[in-house]
Amino acid sequence: MKPRGKFTTKENHNEDGEIISHTVMGTKMDGTRPRPTFKTTQEADLECARLTDEALNEQGVAPNRRSMHLSRAEYADAVNANQIKPRDVTLTTLATKEAKKKPSKRSAKISVIYDEYKKWVYKDENNPRISQESFRDRKNAKDRFMTDFGDITSDEIVDLDFQCWQAPDKSLRSLSPILTWATRQRPPYMTLNPLLAVLKTIEVKQKTSAPEIIPVEPELQLMLDASANMFDGLLFGPFVEMIWAVMRTKETARQSMDLIHFEERKVSVPARIGKPRKSKQTDLMPNAHYMLGRCRIIPGYSFKKAYVNFANHFDALKEAALFIGVRCPKCYRQKDRKKMKPWPYNGPRHSGLTFHALMTGNFTFTAAWGRTSVPLLGRCYLGESYDRFAVIFWLMLPTGTSLKDRVVVYFETIVHLLGTRLKYALKRYLLEKGVSESLCPKDFTRWNPAKIARQFAKIKIAQEAKMPPLLFLGLPTKPVKWLEFQALPKAAIQRQIDETPASQLRNLLGVSDTAIAKFCLKRHGIKMKPRGFWEKERIQKLDAKIIKLAQTMSRSDAAHQIGVSADYLRKRAKAMGISFISS
Repeated sequence: MKPRGKFTTKENHNEDGEIISHTVMGTKMDGTRPRPTFKTTQEADLECARLTDEALNEQGVAPNRRSMHLSRAEYADAVNANQIKPRDVTLTTLATKEAKKKPSKRSAKISVIYDEYKKWVYKDENNPRISQESFRDRKNAKDRFMTDFGDITSDEIVDLDFQCWQAPDKSLRSLSPILTWATRQRPPYMTLNPLLAVLKTIEVKQKTSAPEIIPVEPELQLMLDASANMFDGLLFGPFVEMIWAVMRTKETARQSMDLIHFEERKVSVPARIGKPRKSKQTDLMPNAHYMLGRCRIIPGYSFKKAYVNFANHFDALKEAALFIGVRCPKCYRQKDRKKMKPWPYNGPRHSGLTFHALMTGNFTFTAAWGRTSVPLLGRCYLGESYDRFAVIFWLMLPTGTSLKDRVVVYFETIVHLLGTRLKYALKRYLLEKGVSESLCPKDFTRWNPAKIARQFAKIKIAQEAKMPPLLFLGLPTKPVKWLEFQALPKAAIQRQIDETPASQLRNLLGVSDTAIAKFCLKRHGIKMKPRGFWEKERIQKLDAKIIKLAQTMSRSDAAHQIGVSADYLRKRAKAMGISFISS
């Protein structure tokens, strides 16, 4: 991008390559970008010189004598008459003089800089510089950043602060545009963005370090079982797509059941939700096809419901497999806190790409399947020593799957793996698990996949019966009605708040009234009714009934009809100054 005040000419060509016009390119000092077009080169050069001189005059810099079409004598007379600046006054000298008058930068608190940045982003509400969806995705990281660094001035913050700050790499990247914007203001809030050095170190570390995958036994199996059992199975579908269909998190968040073609065994990724902005179809292996089919039979299942509180829920899945979560630092099992491991960087996608490449042995095919490039895939590939884990990965099913379903899935998977380079690893794994050698001869054409699948399914079910119960099954989960309430529009939530007392709403949704009040105020700006509001409403309705019945009934008859004691009715009547007719 050219600096302001600089103009050049650009040639415009037709389909045959002939020059048809000339356009003046550049930006004026007020930020506007005129694009005048001329037929001849001379006219375009004259307009370019005129705009350049106009910009120099606005900066207080002497224009070129030749561009003004003046002789030496006329130029000297104009300087002596103070009509133009002398020739030795340049942009550099003026900038040096201004720098001596004003400080090199201004200092302000980070919270003030963030507020100014938001005003700049939403200066035009109809056309913001950053989409609201992107700004909302980064909001949690920015709120935490403002809590920790909001009172620090821009002069005091350095890169060491970010190195010591415990935050994921994604959060640091989302904060970098704010600090870069601060360096580009005039005068700047800070001379350099302290985050750039930290992000460069992270990028070098990620490129040079070995790729990380989720260990298959037992961590991935634990996470799969947790997704199927915790939070009423809301995360089961997204987790399966992230691992076995290598879909990115945002792609999964915008996914729907209509995009899963169960008959063709493919998942569609339209261009509007895919990262490369190209429509793709990912083939599903038998285990992924079966697990996504389980989501289809759940009435009202929706991928969007899973992303109401996806970050906290996904951290719970990590902690079920003893990985350290990002947003939930406290582990459910405090005694195992010391045994927890860091979460592998981009672990779900690396795992799926690695095991698919091990199965096919073709990087080009796997790159097309996973919607990535061959060089990036080469960084995820871990070598043939992981063949055994690849077999376990493609045979994995949730704990508690029925014998009938296991036999079908194992049969289809074994038939598929026998046509790949994993057939030797498959044979070793089946023999290790206890499948008879007579069913797995050296000649693969003599295998009987149906009998092997049935025997292997029985072995897996017997092994799962001996395992201790899953530790996370007794943990509290978020009720489905509460998640559905959070997904309602503002008008529907306002209606429920106005019509239902907090105590009834609390019992209906399964969460505390404090949680309901915080959500309504933070998300929609809706305030709950004050304490005692519904009790006053009840008493007012009761008093209206007492006044109406006092004219026609005795006190005992009125108490029986209203459903209160006669003594309470006497006190209320005395307080209102009314009396009942005698019996």
